[in-house]
Formats: sequence, structure tokens, C-alpha cells
Amino acid sequence: PEPGSGVNPGLPRQPLGTIIFQRGMLSAEQLLEALEEGHRSHRRLGEILVERGWLDERELADALGEQYDLPVVELAPPEIELEAARLLSAEDSERLDVFVVRRENGAPVVAVSDPSNRAVLDELGALLGDRLRLVVATPSSLAAARGGSSSSESNNGEAPYADPVPDEPDQHTVEDDAADAPGFGRAEWDEP
Repeated sequence: PEPGSGVNPGLPRQPLGTIIFQRGMLSAEQLLEALEEGHRSHRRLGEILVERGWLDERELADALGEQYDLPVVELAPPEIELEAARLLSAEDSERLDVFVVRRENGAPVVAVSDPSNRAVLDELGALLGDRLRLVVATPSSLAAARGGSSSSESNNGEAPYADPVPDEPDQHTVEDDAADAPGFGRAEWDEP
């Protein structure tokens, strides 16, 4: 199967922290500090790095795309097909932090900000079927696409949805990202 096809994007090629470190985007000390904070707070590594200003959303999206061998997209209006966007309700799209961009060969192309979130992927499979294609987008571009803040010829400036729903916290933690990183695994934290 093609990368990103189906609900399972496959196993990550490398841990996120390793990719970011190998790209020279932060020091070993910064990575260790962020991993330790993620362990303490049960938050995602990427979320911590963006919050601290060590990465921007696009750099994180690019690293996640590399990690899962998925394309990274900008949700520019010409890419968005209004009918495809309506395959998911506004509530489901907002709650899952995803956006159906278009169809390719009949399969929905779904933009996600976190391709490692199994709960979201499982629910997408239940809602849209197993035949979908994943792409990575930044959280702000997902929010803009859902809110219809950009006008386009393909949707005549209409927001694809009517009633936005408040964000819900993501349950994915940094431990999943750090588990296989050399020198940064769970064993480093003296857990049973």
C-alpha cells in the first residue's frame, strides 16, 4: 500500500525526538529536557517543543511527516473540496482535530496534526472506513480550514461547517514518541 493509505500510517520510521535531533533543530540537552517534561506532564513531545518556541508548527509537521512517511500539506483553499470536507460532521472534525481535504480515487484524504494518535485513527476508520489516505497539516491550518477563514473558488468562500465545537485535550503522551529514542527511552526514567 501507498504511504499514508488506510487508517494505520504504519510504524514510525524513527522516534520523533531522533528525527528532530538529527535535523539539528535542537540540542541533546533541549531534547532531554523536553522529554523529561513530557514524562512528568504526560504531554506530547511536539506540543512541548512548540510551546517553548524551540520548533514552530510547520517544523513539527515536517518532522511528523518524515516520521510516518506521510505528505505534509498546507490547507490552501484550492486543495479543499467542499463535498469531501462534509464527509465528517463539524463536531467530529473539530473533536478529532482533522479535516477531510479531498477525495483521491474515491478515498477520503484526511489531514491530521498527529498521525500517532491511535484513538483518532481508529475513530476515523469507524467514521470513514478503512480506505482513506492520511496527510499531515499544522494545527492552525486545520483550525483555519474548519473555520472557513480562507475564501476559495472551490467553496465560494463558504465555511465547510456551520457550528464550531470547543477543542478537547489530546490524550497522546510524549512517552510514545520517546520509547525507542537512543538514550531517551522509558528505561531512562526508572519506571517498572
